[in-house]
Order: sequence, then structure tokens, then C-alpha cells
Amino acid sequence: MSLAELKSQAQDTCILNFLKAHSGVRYTARQVWQVFKDYELTSVRRALTNLTKRGDIVHHDKDYRMESKGKPNTTYSYIKTGSQLTII
Repeated sequence: MSLAELKSQAQDTCILNFLKAHSGVRYTARQVWQVFKDYELTSVRRALTNLTKRGDIVHHDKDYRMESKGKPNTTYSYIKTGSQLTII
């Protein structure tokens, strides 16, 4: 496994642990990035996509939050109970 792959796995784990610690709270990628300023915003988006595809978190694709410059962003969350594939 390459150094880049190890780094991205570590980022995925950190972001998943953050969302688990705030179970049920919905965050945009930018809000997660504000917690992990050492990561690139694109890395946070990649991690959220990977975690969603694995079923570890839920992507709320109809829950929009207005971000900088008025751009809408969808939210993500960890749900402690039930299947992670359930859309809320």
C-alpha cells in the first residue's frame, strides 16, 4: 500500500470518528473541513464519498445548506442505530 493510500485511510478514519462522536448531526463537507483544517477540502470530500459508498455514513442529498458564495452543499451524518443505508 502506498503512502498516499495510507494517508487517505487515516483521514477517512479520523472523519468517521468525528461523525460518530456527533452521531445524528448533519455536516456539510466544508463544515467537516473546518474541523480538519490540515486536510485539503477535496480530501474531505473524497473521504465523505468513500465512507458513504462503504455504508459507514449517510449522505443526505436532499438536505442543502447554503455555504460560501451562496453555493448549496448537501450534508452527511453518522446514524448510531439502524442501517447506515437508510435514508433519513
